[in-house]
Amino acid sequence: MLPTQHGVIFALVLLAMLLIAVNYANTLAYIMTFLLVSLVLVSMLFTHRNLSGIEVSTGRCMKAFAGNSLNYQVCLQNHSDRQRHDVGIDIDGEQGQRLNLQPGELVCIPCEVNTVRRGWVMLPAVQVNTRYPLGIMFSWSRAYQEGRKCLVYPKPGPLLPFPPGTGGEVSDNLLTQTAGHDDFAGLRVYREGDALQHVDWKAYARGKGMHTKEFAAGQTPQLEFSMQHLQGDIESRISLITRWVIEANRLGARFELSLPGKKIPPDTGNQHMEHCLRELALL
Repeated sequence: MLPTQHGVIFALVLLAMLLIAVNYANTLAYIMTFLLVSLVLVSMLFTHRNLSGIEVSTGRCMKAFAGNSLNYQVCLQNHSDRQRHDVGIDIDGEQGQRLNLQPGELVCIPCEVNTVRRGWVMLPAVQVNTRYPLGIMFSWSRAYQEGRKCLVYPKPGPLLPFPPGTGGEVSDNLLTQTAGHDDFAGLRVYREGDALQHVDWKAYARGKGMHTKEFAAGQTPQLEFSMQHLQGDIESRISLITRWVIEANRLGARFELSLPGKKIPPDTGNQHMEHCLRELALL
């Protein structure tokens, strides 16, 4: 805890008052000086108490690709039954927001950091501070955030033609090519990212839950993205496969990913895409 600029000025005024009281042996000046000193001591207690018990954590990290901005949240939670006033958040030395926290309140503040490379990115340090109640004392705490890192996906490279697949060509009209009823093979439980036109809405209306129609093998093109079959340095190959994964997911194609020492089996949907992007980011 340190005095603010106003606190330093206030201390100089108290020193001047004390010198006047001593020089003139003025009882009223003594009383006034020591009354203000006691006020400062009480203010220090309240300043420290205003920060005690506030929990700081890292909230949700949004998806980001290398070279873009990463959006994430810093969350503050007041676990006590008293209100916290004028709590400031400084991130990486830059002054941020100041806010009040109600008893039991959880507040998440949106933040942003620039990214350069793929993989885990350590988030900037967070300092929680306050000048409450009089603004003459400054108390702070450098918060340790559990799991203070976010995953950044590789930067997508330029789109090149897909490698040869099985079961047909991959193009923008892929979904209409594979949606014929004659090729229906069965149902499976709906997964996030499945095309809505393949959902069995009649079964859903009967209360049987959401299921996705599957079609006969060989009708849906299947792609294999392999690091070993590409030329160039590792980063350029990862960027190209990243672009292929994103485009194949957009088109609804089944694809598998072959990496050194690991193979992800063919599948579709956003979860499959994010699984592949995660493995590419950590490669």
